[in-house]
Amino acid sequence: MRHLASARATSAWSATGRAATARAVTGRPPTVRRPSARTATSRAGAALIAAALLLAGCAAPGTQPPSSTAPPSPTAEPGSSSGTGPDAGPDATEPAAGTEADAVVPRASAPSPATAALTVYYVALDDRGIAGRRIGCGDSLVAAATEPVRFTDQLEASLERLLDAGTPPRDAGLVNALARSELRFVSATVDGDSVTVMLTGRLVSAGTCDAPRLREQLEETARFAAGVGEAVVLVDGTPIGRLLDASG
Repeated sequence: MRHLASARATSAWSATGRAATARAVTGRPPTVRRPSARTATSRAGAALIAAALLLAGCAAPGTQPPSSTAPPSPTAEPGSSSGTGPDAGPDATEPAAGTEADAVVPRASAPSPATAALTVYYVALDDRGIAGRRIGCGDSLVAAATEPVRFTDQLEASLERLLDAGTPPRDAGLVNALARSELRFVSATVDGDSVTVMLTGRLVSAGTCDAPRLREQLEETARFAAGVGEAVVLVDGTPIGRLLDASG
């Protein structure tokens, strides 16, 4: 642009000089020639071309504006399973069977094994309630602790010890009225403050005074191990009290 302005100033100065020279020589102002229409058109075209070249030269290289043409966005076809459009199929948002989204039903974990002494109840004959609770014909029901035993169910382990061991600790002066019976533990169910024990086998009673010994040993051992206040003992589905009454 600076070069264009200088050229225009030089041209104007030259025209002014020529006019002054002509006036000094002839004594009259110079004749001004009007350009023809064709000449004016040519000059106007040249001026436009020069202006375009000047603007192109002033523009900084690398500043051409980026094309505004953007690639067309993909269009979901009807029936595609994208999961977000109204045409998505019914299975688009549902997890496939067998995936991690399936409901997992937790399983109850088995009780952990423990090692502790068990409490089993035996009979002190003719003790008259001195060593323990008085029962039957002047006997006492006495709790005895075993050596440490490893178990997962304290109730089952206590009853099996009472039924299988037969003989209580010798130094305690106690007897086991169940020693002559052949009973096995089947199951036990705790419901609130009551436990129901299922046994199977043969129950042997030595008479009237032996019946409360058998019953109290089983029921008290079950109550203590289950931590409840009431125990019901069944032998092959029959309450133990009914069996003892029948045996006399």
